[in-house]
Amino acid sequence: IFFQSGSGRGTAGGGGLAHDSLTRFAREVMPEFKEHEAGRLARKSDELAPFVEKAMARKQRMRELTDAEIPTVVALGRQIAATPDPQAEATARIWSQTAAVPLEDPLKAKAAAKRSARKILL
Repeated sequence: IFFQSGSGRGTAGGGGLAHDSLTRFAREVMPEFKEHEAGRLARKSDELAPFVEKAMARKQRMRELTDAEIPTVVALGRQIAATPDPQAEATARIWSQTAAVPLEDPLKAKAAAKRSARKILL
């Protein structure tokens, strides 16, 4: 089945030939596909089951990692911000603002803001 959305003239109502064709397809053809989908998936699963079982039997399971073995990954924004190059830092700040990615720990920034507010109030 092929639909070309740029074909045909549009109608005053907006739908156009492609829209009408898709609507008709959804109304008249898709129900038959949906009706048979559960059976098709069951047959597919039954047919693939022996192969999946053999593949899973060959799979070597990785042992569970301890917390110490799980690497710490520093966010890209923070990696960029840690660069001592002033131009790179300026670029990182622009990138951070655009992407809404904090370069500093938000909790530390919040605590610093509270400390500043207390000093102003005192």
